[in-house]
Formats: sequence, structure tokens, C-alpha cells
Amino acid sequence: PSNRCVELKGHSETQSSELQKAADFIKAFSYGFAIDDAIVLLRVEDIYMDSFEVKDVKTLNGEHLARAIGRLAGKSGKTKATIENTSKTRI
Repeated sequence: PSNRCVELKGHSETQSSELQKAADFIKAFSYGFAIDDAIVLLRVEDIYMDSFEVKDVKTLNGEHLARAIGRLAGKSGKTKATIENTSKTRI
């Protein structure tokens, strides 16, 4: 089947915040985050996930877009790691 779906079902005692955490976990995992980073979304209360596309910030195409993404990552991922460590985030 080409349709890949995940279905979340609640129980009478399930709170909507728990369903939102489950949805964020699945979204993080599908975006390519490490499973340990995605699990943090389930366990920690005051944490959330947000996403954006580089094109939302600046209109870029082709080589220019690839170069901009490369600059965010940096050589061997150093810039990405620095951003993550200083802002206490995961990219």
C-alpha cells in the first residue's frame, strides 16, 4: 500500500494534550529526528516542536537554496551543532 498513515486513538481518560504530544512525536520522527530526541517530546512538559522551510524566510531556488542550507549546516555539521548547543534546540 502506498498510503502510509498513523492513526492516534484516544481513550475516555485520554487528555487532548497527550494526543498532541503523540502527534508531535510522530511528526518529529518522520522529519528525521533521532528517536531519543523525539521521545523527549513525550516526557518533558514544557517542550514543543516547530518547523519552517528555508523558503519561508527567504525566496531561494536551485543552487542558492542548497547553498543556504549548507551554510546552516556548516562544515561537518559544526554550525548546526553550535546553533543547537547555544539555543538548546534540535535541528
